[in-house]
Amino acid sequence: MSISNTTKEDRISKHKRGDLTRQQLDERVAEVWSETLASDFGRKRIAAALRIKPEDLHPGPPPVEIQSPSGLDPTLLYAVIHWTATSIVVPVFVGMVKDEVKERMTRLWKEVLLPAIRSDNRTAIGD
Repeated sequence: MSISNTTKEDRISKHKRGDLTRQQLDERVAEVWSETLASDFGRKRIAAALRIKPEDLHPGPPPVEIQSPSGLDPTLLYAVIHWTATSIVVPVFVGMVKDEVKERMTRLWKEVLLPAIRSDNRTAIGD
């Protein structure tokens, strides 16, 4: 997906490209999200990062996606908030101040999703 579909405010993390393509990373994010949501321990980790109760998490697509900037530096990737998915899987965020949601989503990315993506391939995505 092209970065033009989001605004700068949607970006939660900037990375250099690694071994995986943007599409492969998006697929890996979806796998990690599904696997983590499937266990009680994983749901608790997600909930802790988002500062919500585990029962406030709902099934659905990952609330973070990987995007590449179009026409800019081809070595960059961004983790961005997928707002529609966020409203589905974390409906308690609806109506919350955008900056607060962004802070919580950044914690989810850095504390749960990114480490899981790198757990079996340290160079899947750069720093």
